[in-house]
Amino acid sequence: GRCRRKAGRYDDALSYTERAENLALERGYTPMAAIMQATLSWLAFQRGKLDDAVAILRRAEEALNQTDDFLSRGNIQSAYGRIARRQGRYERAVEYFERAIGEYRTSGGGQLQLARALQNLAFVRRLLALQAHKELDRLAASRRGSREGAAEGSDLARERRLRIDAMRAQSRDHLEEAMQIYARRQNHRGIAGVHINGGFLYLDSGDLERAALEAAEAFAHGSEKSDYIVMARARTLQCIVENAAIEEQVGDASLHHDAAETFARDAVRFASQTQNRRLLARAHVWQGI
Repeated sequence: GRCRRKAGRYDDALSYTERAENLALERGYTPMAAIMQATLSWLAFQRGKLDDAVAILRRAEEALNQTDDFLSRGNIQSAYGRIARRQGRYERAVEYFERAIGEYRTSGGGQLQLARALQNLAFVRRLLALQAHKELDRLAASRRGSREGAAEGSDLARERRLRIDAMRAQSRDHLEEAMQIYARRQNHRGIAGVHINGGFLYLDSGDLERAALEAAEAFAHGSEKSDYIVMARARTLQCIVENAAIEEQVGDASLHHDAAETFARDAVRFASQTQNRRLLARAHVWQGI
């Protein structure tokens, strides 16, 4: 089941994991079944069944709360975080990921799980920074033409810019710690994920050149292992960067357009090799754009 899940074959993974859960429950191994339930929740999450995912997680959490299996407990908190993120409850997602990180550090092991939680936390803090930036733009637009409003807004804007910079700095710190863990273990998917998240951070701050380099590095790591999920994510980011270059009128627009189109076509092709619907949908959206 885990092998199928890592390959993005979620329907196949579901049938194997359900069989594992049933075998554990038949023998009264409730904590063992809870570990399978955490995976079942993740698979429900991937299929967009968020209510089902939460219900399964609660069963698993109840079974594991009285144990010292901090690794599995961390996995459950991390799963709650991903669900909250998908629902747009970013502050709540931060709380869950921080709890997961605490559980992983307590366990003394689970370094890859710790790195994944750090990466997820970095991603959510980036989303919070984007949200704050949009709010700052709205504030500036509403105060234009008013001297009093401009004076009052400048102090507030400065404070919010500092907060945005702090959130992005935190994201980079989380990614740096995650990269150290992944690099020691030569985990290609984790390393690629850090590069992709780093690329989006550079994209947010307008550094298209470095964003493109991060995306290319991520694709190289995915290509080495024929990891279609990583390759699709990296190509989608490369498409987004090329599209941003067109909008910002950087360089030759026709070259950027051709590159964006090629990257989007590749992203659709790679995502089609998986059962990750959101990944494929995102690739199609950017191909359409």
